[in-house]
Amino acid sequence: MNILALKTLLDWVAIATSSDVTHGRPGVYPSLANGVTATSPASAWDNSGTIVEIFDNTVFDVEIHISDLVVNLVSGADEFQATLYYGESGSEQEFACVKFSTPATASRQVLLDINRRLPRNTRLSVKLASASASSRTADFSAHYRSFK
Repeated sequence: MNILALKTLLDWVAIATSSDVTHGRPGVYPSLANGVTATSPASAWDNSGTIVEIFDNTVFDVEIHISDLVVNLVSGADEFQATLYYGESGSEQEFACVKFSTPATASRQVLLDINRRLPRNTRLSVKLASASASSRTADFSAHYRSFK
């Protein structure tokens, strides 16, 4: 078992055994669909890209725990930075910023450990930047558990 998998497992055990929460089943959003596509600007490490919605404020009417961000279908080998936000369009609050690398263009999946609890009826969004001087894309989904 690698370190990231062990850390994720220990995080889940800590949350699942906490006496003040009851969890629903784990899930992924979007489910049975491609992730949402984020596009980086066509200049290196430019963070002025578009914030793209992963899910809107009507999807979860309970608090949720985002365990990790799933990255698929990256358009090229590169180093990336994904910035995550919650809140309504125009008043988003940044809550995580993670870097990742992809060795080749492919459907290689990358899991980014987020481990964050979000309030009910919130919107989750992402913005992408890359080390490339040309525009890159990546698809994003979120693994979650709901609080009952």
